[in-house]
Order: sequence, then C-alpha cells, then structure tokens
Amino acid sequence: MTLNSLTNDLAPLEPASLYSVALSCHAELTDTIQIALVLMNASAGALYVNDSATGYPVAVVEPIPGVFRYLEDQQDFSPASRAVSVVSPTPFLRQVNGAEDLTCAFSAPLVARTGVAIGRFVIISDDCSARSDAAMAALERLAGQVVLMLEVRASRDELKEVALNRRRVIQILEERSELMEIQIRESGVQRQELETAVVESNVGQTIYEFASQRFLELFQSLPVATYCFDNEGRIIEWNRAFDALYAASSRDLLQRCIWDAIGTDESKGELKTLVDRIFSGESIEAIEMFTVDSIGETKDVMCSAFPLKSANGTVVGGISASVDITGRKAAERALQESELRFRAVTESAHDSIVTCSEDGRIVFWNHAAATLFRYDTDHALQLTLQDILPGLSNLMEPDVPGAPLRWGNCMNRTVESFAQCLRHHDVAVEVTVATWKANGRPYYTAIIRDITIRHSHEALMQQELQQLSVYSGELEFHKGRLEEINTKLEVLAKLDGMTGLKNHAAFQEKLASELCRATKYTMPLAIIMLDVDRFKDFNDAFGHVAGDEVLKRVADLLKSTARSNDFVARYGGEEFVILLPNTTLDGAAQMAERFRRSIEEVRWPNRSITASLGVAALNGRSPEAAAFVADADRALYRAKTDGRNKICYDADAPASQVAA
Repeated sequence: MTLNSLTNDLAPLEPASLYSVALSCHAELTDTIQIALVLMNASAGALYVNDSATGYPVAVVEPIPGVFRYLEDQQDFSPASRAVSVVSPTPFLRQVNGAEDLTCAFSAPLVARTGVAIGRFVIISDDCSARSDAAMAALERLAGQVVLMLEVRASRDELKEVALNRRRVIQILEERSELMEIQIRESGVQRQELETAVVESNVGQTIYEFASQRFLELFQSLPVATYCFDNEGRIIEWNRAFDALYAASSRDLLQRCIWDAIGTDESKGELKTLVDRIFSGESIEAIEMFTVDSIGETKDVMCSAFPLKSANGTVVGGISASVDITGRKAAERALQESELRFRAVTESAHDSIVTCSEDGRIVFWNHAAATLFRYDTDHALQLTLQDILPGLSNLMEPDVPGAPLRWGNCMNRTVESFAQCLRHHDVAVEVTVATWKANGRPYYTAIIRDITIRHSHEALMQQELQQLSVYSGELEFHKGRLEEINTKLEVLAKLDGMTGLKNHAAFQEKLASELCRATKYTMPLAIIMLDVDRFKDFNDAFGHVAGDEVLKRVADLLKSTARSNDFVARYGGEEFVILLPNTTLDGAAQMAERFRRSIEEVRWPNRSITASLGVAALNGRSPEAAAFVADADRALYRAKTDGRNKICYDADAPASQVAA
C-alpha cells in the first residue's frame, strides 16, 4: 500500500476547511493527546487529518517524524481499518524518535458520522501493558470524541460563515439598492453593473431561501399551535400543531381572517383588538380566550402574540402561539362548580358544619353553625374545635401538646356530646367527625346537630311508651279473652244446642271437604241418614220434654257407636246423619246395622224406640253434595215406607250390596 492510496481513501469532513478546523481547536486536541498518553502510558502521539490541497495527511498536533513511512509498511494501519491497531515499531521508527526502548505503536482511525475516515490518531508507547482491552476502548472513545469535536467546531464555523455571508449579502443588497436608486435618478446606470447586481441578488436570494427553509422547519416543528397574520388579520402561515388543534384544511384557513377562521361570537372582538395591538408594536403574553375548530368544538387557549418587524423596525406581520388549555379550564370549571355546590349544600344544611385544620383551628363553618354557637365568623376563626366542643376531649386519644389532633375514638361515627355556645351556654349535640386531605395536609370536618329538642321529645316519648306499654298489656289481656270467646262462639255456631252434635252447617262443610278429598285421591265415601220412627206420635203422647230426652239419648248412642273418623251430626228435627270417610257401601251397611241395634236394644222408659236408616256410597261416582245426600234420603224414605226399623240402600247400588 502506498501513501498516496492511503490519503485517497480518506473522505474529509469538509475538504476545504478540515485542516483549518483542526488548527482552530489545537488546544483541545493537544489536551486529548495528553489524556491518551496518560491512558496508554505512552511517550509520544500525533493526530493527522487529510489536507485536500496536497492530498497527503498533515500533522495537526505533535508530529512524529517518520510515522507515515512506518505506516506504509504495516497493513494493519490501512485507512480501510475501522478498529484500533497495534504493531511493534521498526528500528527506523525507534531511530527517528530517539527512543530505543519503544515496544508498541497504536493507531485509531478518525471516522466521521458518515462512516468516512478523515484522519488517524497515532500513539507510540514503551509499555506493552497499555494494549489492554480497557485502554484500547478508551483510545477508541478518545478518537470518537476528537471526531465529534471537529464536527461540532466545523458546524459552528459553518453557521458563523452562513450568518456572516447573510449579513454580507444583506449589506450588499442594501448598498446595491441605494446605488441603483442613485443610478436610476441620475440615469447613469450601466448594463454591466446591473448584471453584476442581479448576480449578487441571486446569491442573496439563495441565502434567503436557505434561511427561510430553516425558519420553516423550526416553525413547523414547534409543539404549540402557531400562525402568522398580516395587518388585516388574515392568516398567511400556520404549523402542524395548529392543524392538529383546529382540524382545519388549507381551504379553511388560507387568507381568512383569524376571527372568521377560529373565533367565536365572544372572541371575535378580542382577536381584532389583538391584531391592532400587535401592529402598534405591542407584545401580548398569556391571555386566555375562546376559539372554535372546524367542526364547531370550542377550545380554551392561552395565546401569546408578537410583532414581526423588518430591518428598519417596521411591523410587517404578527405571529401568535396558542396553547390548548381546554382540559385545564374544564377541570377549573368543574372545581368551581363543585365548590359552589359544596357552599350551597353547607350553607343550606340545617346541621352545623365546622372544618378545622390539623391543629384544631377552625377554618370554615356554615350559617347553621353561626346560628347555633352565636359567634361571628371573625371570632369563630380564632377558636379551635375543642373550644366549641369541649365534650369531645374525653373521646380523643391521649394528645401531646403541640402535636396534631388525634380523633381515632370519635372518627367516622356519631357520638353525643355538648357544645359550648356564646356566654358559656351548653347545648346537647350529636357529632360526626370525618377527615380528608388537601395538598397533603389533613383536615377534619364535624357535622353537629342540636339534639336538645330531640332529648325533650325522647323523654316525652319514653313516658308515652310506658303508658302505651300499660295499655298494650291491657289490650293483650282483652284480646285473649276475645279470642277465647270467639273460639267458643265458633264451636257453638257448629254445634246443635240440644244434642251436642255437630249441626247441619257443620255437616255441609265437612261433606264438601270429604267429597273433595275422596274425588282427588279416588277414595270411597259413604253416608247414613237416620230418622227416629214415629217420633211425632211420641211427642204427642208423652210431650216434647220426653221427646227431647229421646233425641239426646239417640245422639249419645250414635257418638258412642261411631268410629273415631266418622262424623255424626243432627240433620234436623228427629233426623241424624253420619258421614263415613274411606268406607264402602258394605262397610256403611255394617255400621248402619250397629246404629240400628244400639237404638233398638235400649230399654226406653215410655215405649220402645226404633230408627230407619238410608245408606248411600260414591261407588266411583263424583256426585255433588246435594245429590249425594238426596241418594241417602231416598233410601231412608223407602225404609220408612217399607215398615220402619230397617236399612235401605241407594237405588243405584250394585244388586249384591242391596241383597246383603
């Protein structure tokens, strides 16, 4: 590899100015070399950059004689390499440097951000231990810092040069403009001078366009909605943040007046005034106003506006920046509404509401509290909660003087206490204490209710309750007696007064119930109708008293003969009826015979007494109650017409049962 090929491979940062840029920061580069010598335990070092004029690397700091002849013989030090390289120095390099004990040489490339090598960082060391990874990495970082330093210095110099050129161009333009006016007035303008002025004007225009592009990029990248306007309030330019805030297109904004594009009915006048103030040379900062976007949604914005002036100080336009504060204003309005609601609730509350700070000092109380305690507000704000509620002291936790209040024993529950009003007048109260925080500090709110009237009402109510308890006892006693009487009346209403049997109404109720049960569960059911034979003749012969005794005795015989689940009732006059649940016609016939014999076998005092009986059974039928009784009544009638003292059956009964 030749030295010429090495220099051709280096792409300079800025070929025309790289060497001069490096020389301009010679002191900083010298310090960097010194740092590298310390890190690498080295004795000498150098920094080279490509000189575009000669095409050869040129030493900028501390040149090392013979280093490039040495580099030409080492492939590891080629410009194509992007890593730090280490080789042993040649005898030639030791000789030219006058150091026979040199053992190592290091070379770090200077690589621009574009990836192009622009120079070389060379260190000659007599300590091979410097080739550690940490030292090598440090040398590489120093090389990167050198590149960054050169790029920053070059960029700064470039910006200075651009600004200087701009000022020169502006000055030239002003001079040429004045000269052209003089030449026009004097009519002595020559064509060559005009062409020269046009060329210089084009250069100025190019610089102006460059500056305008830089301004546009800055303008568009601003994070707040920004727009420019002329003296008539027409929008002439706006940035992306303005588009995002107002969701507007170019058709909606270009050459439209501000108040027509984003103004509301309330803010149009403010925007017109803003334009007038700006073109009078005034700057406006942080004013709040309402605006509206393209879809009609209102925006709260904080607006700042400044005049744009020409070189001679004339205002040629205005620029305005608007920060969207819709969310903040909504929160402020919500907070204000909440405060108003809180005030309205507390001031209209019948209960006293008192708020105190952490040390118990009263910071707020409502109208009800002022009415209860009778202090004016200024006096109240000098008191503590313990001053007006001394009864709460017994419920508070043990306190330390000067320490915050501790309400643990009366927090978030209702307790009864007493309040000390003006002139030491005590009032019975009911207190509920709650805590809340604002700005990290605790506050306590006590809701206090005057219960003096309630106490008097409770005492009166207690007396009335005691009297009511007496009345209640008496009422319970009379209620028991009434229930007992009603029970007896109910029993008597279903009993026959003479015989003590169930009466006709009770029989009808029982019959309906048993018919329903027999039909539902398909169970047998029978009925016996019984009539005392020739009872009218007995009454006529022996009197009604004797007849009544016969009926009572017959009733006793029926009750004693009937089974436990049979139902015996007096049907009317000398007729009786027996309802036999779960009994077939055969069973009913047997029971009828027992009833007949029990009456016949008794020794009656005046003459013998017999009875005729009619029997009927459901036999799988579902008759109505009246039809069922009619079946038994017809059988009874046949028994009486066939000679009495016998049993007859329902005509619909099976022949085998009737024969039996």
